[in-house]
Amino acid sequence: MVLKLTPARVDVVVWSSIYGGLLVLGLGLAVQRELPAAGWVIAVVGGLAALLGVVLIGVRSRMTDPAAKPDPRAGGTADTPRRTP
Repeated sequence: MVLKLTPARVDVVVWSSIYGGLLVLGLGLAVQRELPAAGWVIAVVGGLAALLGVVLIGVRSRMTDPAAKPDPRAGGTADTPRRTP
């Protein structure tokens, strides 16, 4: 089975990764006061999750939206730039 990622699903993963990662990063920094090694591990995992979300923003920007309808004024699809005479 092939995983079909629509732009809407990627958006959900992006923002979940960013906000969840930042939350876990903050938790790791708070835990670091009592358990330094565990705090660093938790903070690094949260930072990596947030970084994954940032990278996925770039992936999402290169995806084409299959639901995009052609723009009759531009002579192409909604993703193509408008031609100027």
